[in-house]
Amino acid sequence: MIPGEIMKKILLIFLCLNTASAAQVKVGLLGGINHSNIFSDKSITPKFTSTNNAAIGGIINLDLFDSFSLLLEPGYIEKGADYNFPSDLKTIFSLSMSYIEIPMLLKYTTGGIIRPYLIAGPILGVNLSSELEMEIAGFHVNVETKDMTRTINIGLALGCGLEYTTERINLFIETRYNYSFNDISKPGMLKINFIDSTFRENINENPNLNIRSFQFLFGFLLPITTLKN
Repeated sequence: MIPGEIMKKILLIFLCLNTASAAQVKVGLLGGINHSNIFSDKSITPKFTSTNNAAIGGIINLDLFDSFSLLLEPGYIEKGADYNFPSDLKTIFSLSMSYIEIPMLLKYTTGGIIRPYLIAGPILGVNLSSELEMEIAGFHVNVETKDMTRTINIGLALGCGLEYTTERINLFIETRYNYSFNDISKPGMLKINFIDSTFRENINENPNLNIRSFQFLFGFLLPITTLKN
């Protein structure tokens, strides 16, 4: 006799597999603008100002049940912000970073041919590069800040969109808000490149930076198969 608890687990696994067996798989691409800014819990005056950067990625869409589906969207995202340093030298700082991000989103869709939808879910980001460009009284200075940027970034995405559906292709436009949970900065080494010279400066103080962004995206999905037992 199989114990009752084991029977419940077997039944749950069976139900999950049975649901997945009718799931349709779609793949596609998306791209657009990432409007990002940086915030700090420290008193920084003036504040950072937002910048527009590129966002591009792929989509794997797995229909689950009713109006719900699961999205996996690995992509390349550029983020950053500008900072006008309060001085008479007209100093402008521009911080730019690039990430590989993997959002895992739950999508709720309703409607007919034109289908509004909502998305929400966590984001895992891996930092590829981080650079600070400074313009001081007409001179250009490049500062590598990769050593002061945390490799892993965890965030949350919330968004909505409209999808136009046909038998062969689904087209969509959407906007989403991305919030970073963790501090993206850390103490580390600055590598300053100026003209033909390179200087290194160890920074022990953490600026405690958090990045947030709005994304304006468009893309398409192609149905490729229906999973069967």
